[in-house]
Amino acid sequence: MSDSAKYRRAIEATAKESKGKYALYGDLIIVEMIDLEQYQKSSPIIISQGAGRQTNGMTANLPTFARIVMVGDGYTKEDGTPEPVEAEVGDIILVGQNSVQEFSQFGKINNYGRVRLGITRASEALMRFSGQEGFDSFFDTALQVLNGEEKTNIPN
Repeated sequence: MSDSAKYRRAIEATAKESKGKYALYGDLIIVEMIDLEQYQKSSPIIISQGAGRQTNGMTANLPTFARIVMVGDGYTKEDGTPEPVEAEVGDIILVGQNSVQEFSQFGKINNYGRVRLGITRASEALMRFSGQEGFDSFFDTALQVLNGEEKTNIPN
């Protein structure tokens, strides 16, 4: 089992066993930053995270991908009806790097190795993919169109 899967399983298990003892507020989500090197080795699409780009001496808030490992309960509207978070555990989001507050330790859990855990708001997501399947499907389709192999009715 990879480090990534190990952390994800641990946090997902705690969320299921919480029984109201703890929860993320509002639209807060815990995410695992995705190391895109694995995709760049297996795919001709190169997704640059541009870690070094700066604007006026500040690091740019460049987009990056993160996998959701825990989701807040959402909000309650003024009329008392719930407003749940649209994101789900396992979804992949495109989010600005500066929008995620990474932590090297989450409570008693040390964040060692290549796994990078952080917290952000679902409202900070620029795009959401429905799990790994949605992520792969999006880029597979984009590659087909770019390579002239499209099998869909996408207009020119």
